[in-house]
Amino acid sequence: MPARGFCQWDVSSWRELRSPEGYTSVVTGIAFAPDGKPIVSSSHDATLWLWDAASGKELRCFTGHTMLVYSLTLSQDGKRLGSCSFDGTARVWDVATGKEAAKLPASDARCVGFAPDGKWLLAGDKLLDFGTGKEVHNFGHAIPMAAFSLDSRRLVTNSHDTSLLV
Repeated sequence: MPARGFCQWDVSSWRELRSPEGYTSVVTGIAFAPDGKPIVSSSHDATLWLWDAASGKELRCFTGHTMLVYSLTLSQDGKRLGSCSFDGTARVWDVATGKEAAKLPASDARCVGFAPDGKWLLAGDKLLDFGTGKEVHNFGHAIPMAAFSLDSRRLVTNSHDTSLLV
């Protein structure tokens, strides 16, 4: 099997459907858009890509990070793409245009996530009010993984110190 960034599978038959052509860097994150049509990916080369899920063709490249992109997330409406990078930033992108909508400081940026209601953005070690960009909580340590509850009222995080906070 040739080296590539990722591949799509039909889970009813475990048949490989398609893989994007020409991926040149290690993939660090991948997600389907909420409508299932595009796929987004992030990589070691500091870029994010939008791919057509049906054809595997590249639709758009998002550039701006200067070091590897560690994590990505899509808003529930599929209009915003969030990313965090070892360059110490979290960024929010307009999926339709590919333009950077926000650049936020995010020390120890390993995780990024939108709350399902769109109000909160977890960026590295900070929880931000997405509407204002203001920090509402600083965890004080790296957050490698996190998940919001579907009602956006709870956040679960883990840490390298083996703690799990709910």
